[in-house]
Amino acid sequence: MPDALIKAKEYLGIVGAPLHDNERQGFKDSLYRWLDITKNRHIEESDRLRDELSVILKLPFETELIALFKLFGCGSYELKGGTKAVKNTLKSLEIDESNKAVYYYYCFVGGSAYFRDKDIESALKSYLKAAEIEKGEMKDFSFT
Repeated sequence: MPDALIKAKEYLGIVGAPLHDNERQGFKDSLYRWLDITKNRHIEESDRLRDELSVILKLPFETELIALFKLFGCGSYELKGGTKAVKNTLKSLEIDESNKAVYYYYCFVGGSAYFRDKDIESALKSYLKAAEIEKGEMKDFSFT
């Protein structure tokens, strides 16, 4: 990365933010690593990565990465019993249904929130929508 770009990122306070395609893919990979760490209940490491990755919020044009960051952050809230924070996050997101990865996680996280509230019918609808997305458009996408 050119020195000028490094200095500009430092000045703007966005050192870890992706500005090039190769940085963007690396950042996306880090988001998925954070999701795995959260799923495995490594709370301290998850919190550290959340703080590190939150720089994406400073780039409003990165709508996909911001949506994934917020959706994956719901896992941290759930580990700490923050169902209300999950619902607020879901309400705040404007989801582009054409982005299948984001839409899948939106439906899946929504299903989990409904399930925790014992709204089984809504949970099933959300989980079924997520499964439909996974089976259809996202055949090559890995879900674990």
